[in-house]
Amino acid sequence: MKKQCFVFSLLLVLVLAACSKDDLQSADKVDPSEPQITYLPIEIGDSLIIKGFNTCYALNVYKGTLPELVVKESGYDKSYLYYIHKAMVKVEEKEDKMLFPVTDMRMGYSTPEMTDIGNYYSSIQDRNGRIFLEIYTYLIHLTKEQGGEDMDIWYPCSPKELEWTAFEIERKNN
Repeated sequence: MKKQCFVFSLLLVLVLAACSKDDLQSADKVDPSEPQITYLPIEIGDSLIIKGFNTCYALNVYKGTLPELVVKESGYDKSYLYYIHKAMVKVEEKEDKMLFPVTDMRMGYSTPEMTDIGNYYSSIQDRNGRIFLEIYTYLIHLTKEQGGEDMDIWYPCSPKELEWTAFEIERKNN
C-alpha cells in the first residue's frame, strides 16, 4: 500500500510539473509606469503630450497566427505565443478645462480583437466630483515563435513608448 501511495504521489508531482504555466504567466507582467505630462500652449488652450501609461496588463494569451489586420500591417505572419495587452493612461481634468484626446493611428488598436487601429477614451467622475480622462489602446506582445526562439517584441510599440495627445479647452459656463 505504501508503494502505491508513493507511486501515485510521484505521478501527481510529475503531472503538476508538466502542466506548469510559468511560460504563460511570465510575459503578462508590465512594470508600473507614471506618465509624464508636457503642456504645450496653443491659442485656444493647451496641447498635452502624455508619455507612458498608468496601467498595462495582459487580457489573454494566444497561440497561433496574429489577427488579420496585424499580419497585414506588421509582416509577422508565422505562428506565435503572444499576449494582447490593454494599456491605459488616466489624467485628471482641471476644474475649468475639458480634455479632448487625439487618435493616433500608430499607437495601438482600439479593440482587443485588433480590428481597428487607434485608441478609445472615456471621461469618468469620481465621488469627489473630480473628472478624469481615460485613454486606452491595445498592444501585442510576441514572446515566442512556435517551435522557435523566445522573443520580446511589442507591436506596434512598447507600452513605455506610448505617447498620447490631448487638447485642453476652457469650459464654457452657461
